[in-house]
Amino acid sequence: MANITRIYWLRHERQSYRSDVEVIARSAVLQDNASVHTARVSRQALKDTGFSEIDHPPYSPDLAPSDYFLFQFKKELRGRRFVDDNQMKMAVESHFDCKERNIFGRFEGVIHQM
Repeated sequence: MANITRIYWLRHERQSYRSDVEVIARSAVLQDNASVHTARVSRQALKDTGFSEIDHPPYSPDLAPSDYFLFQFKKELRGRRFVDDNQMKMAVESHFDCKERNIFGRFEGVIHQM
């Protein structure tokens, strides 16, 4: 099902930019190496719609910074039980309130480097 949805999205995006030749020439897709993305039908859909594919280096913190800065947060929450959603929300907010204010600015710098 994911591939069908993905193929539909690729075709839809290609149609929406059809009048802008420059955008079409620069269109590329960055995806991770999940099996659904590396499947033959997915790769063929990319070729058929004219998108180029950007190689995804495995375990790159530049491409998925949240995967790396959330490890400590996951450790803090491990084993805790929350009575309701509000209690969980308070734990999340408390965690991020204690962090440096510029932590997210670091990620913006990574994005601008790309």
